[in-house]
Amino acid sequence: MRVTLLCPAVAVVAWLGAAGAGTDFQATLNAAMGPYYAALVASSRGNVEATQRQILLFASAWDAVVRQGRAGAPPALAADPGWDDVLARGLAAIRSARERVRRRDVTGAHSDLESIRLALRDIRGRHGLLIFDDHLTDYHDAMERAVGHVGGRNEIRLRPGDFDDIHEDVQTAREAWRAAEATAGGRATSPGWAAAVQHLRTSLDAADRAALGRDPDATTRAVEVLHDRYYDLLGVLAHSR
Repeated sequence: MRVTLLCPAVAVVAWLGAAGAGTDFQATLNAAMGPYYAALVASSRGNVEATQRQILLFASAWDAVVRQGRAGAPPALAADPGWDDVLARGLAAIRSARERVRRRDVTGAHSDLESIRLALRDIRGRHGLLIFDDHLTDYHDAMERAVGHVGGRNEIRLRPGDFDDIHEDVQTAREAWRAAEATAGGRATSPGWAAAVQHLRTSLDAADRAALGRDPDATTRAVEVLHDRYYDLLGVLAHSR
């Protein structure tokens, strides 16, 4: 299923047009996203110690989000009955992730962490307030769907329908990435951003060409690279806030 994206300019205007307190809150939330993305990268790579360290940093930053979030969020979010639940679910997900890492279950911790941005994307989308992080979430979801078609295939060959689905997933990812770039703001000046973006665009093109060419080996390799380039970008974002 394709994701329908709001016009980035409309979303940004709506978000920045909220009360000044909302802008202050967004700065607090931005500050939390650095260790959040760092924790996603570390957990995706199975690094227990780094995951634990970044979750601790994120937990402290999320506490600040919760403190400001109930009074300082944009009016549309603050008035939504589900907003307090999003903040509380973030705290619960962090607690669960920390416990999973203690048991060295970084895969489970990664899943807990992913639930936070999914909840944020859902409620901001409900009010037409999508921002960079939400478009990046849409990109991630489309990319992961493409990965799902090639993961664990080994001796099993891709079917014609898989190539079609991968092509559609890559197109959805490309659309989401365009929206993300349009709302990147100051991140576009971060060290490593330009190179990471160029590699990401190149990997999108390669995956699409391979899928359209019905080449199973090339498609598998290209989609795996697409996955790696996404986490390279998260690594840049982890240090950009």
